[in-house]
Amino acid sequence: MASGNIKISASMGSLNINGSLIRSGESVLAVGVTLPVGSAGPLTIRTDDSAGMATVSSGHGITTADTVDVYSADSVTYGLPVTVTDATTVTFDGGVSGFGDVLPDEATAIVVTKRVTIDEQFDGDVLVLFAAMSTTRAHVKFEESGETVVAAQELIANEPWTWSTLSSFTNPLTGNAIGAIQASNGSSDDEAVLKILGIKDTVT
Repeated sequence: MASGNIKISASMGSLNINGSLIRSGESVLAVGVTLPVGSAGPLTIRTDDSAGMATVSSGHGITTADTVDVYSADSVTYGLPVTVTDATTVTFDGGVSGFGDVLPDEATAIVVTKRVTIDEQFDGDVLVLFAAMSTTRAHVKFEESGETVVAAQELIANEPWTWSTLSSFTNPLTGNAIGAIQASNGSSDDEAVLKILGIKDTVT
């Protein structure tokens, strides 16, 4: 038997709320990874809503074997295959596989980040408790084995994304079994520490 606990504390005005979400199940989901920094620069060319070219500093380390996520101040366009790179430019084209927000206007400051694949398989339908958090702005995509999106979420730095049974909203990871997690760091300054936790229970 496994048990998990999400503690909640709120303070507003002269009143405080302190409580816990405690759930038990058969096993634990526990993922902890470090996500490398992205590369900052302008969106030099905007071809369409999910294709363009960024100008970045040399040493970016992005190759045509990579898929990137593109962050602006108020958007994330994710799942963009890289088509061309050189020392200071990265060209990407999402085609039909680009997801999330449309790319911002040309010349907008962006961060281009290689996605990290996390080899983790589980069925989100059996979760009874779930939490994810990153130390920087980040993006996570939970996908089936064929890369179809089950759920995708932007994470605000140091703000947990949580769910538990008996919540007033639907389990965000329900659907087909998850075959992998794709994650990226929206910061060009600091590495991200991403943690994904859950309690799984198949007993009905």
